[in-house]
Amino acid sequence: MAGAMLVLLAACKIPILRDLIGPEVLTAGDHLRRLLEGWQRISGDPTSPSVDQSVQIICEADRFIRHVYATDN
Repeated sequence: MAGAMLVLLAACKIPILRDLIGPEVLTAGDHLRRLLEGWQRISGDPTSPSVDQSVQIICEADRFIRHVYATDN
């Protein structure tokens, strides 16, 4: 999931691809983060360091994507 966010981030930096993705990409980060956090709650303690890292990458990529769209308008 983190890899998908990084691909979306790269695509958002290329204007022709950004037009294909559309502003719906702004919901992807929050959605993926909630899925992973929900999965961690279900699986219980201890939390997975790799899932924690994925959530962190998703959040950072989401922040950069939002910045790209904010500066585009």
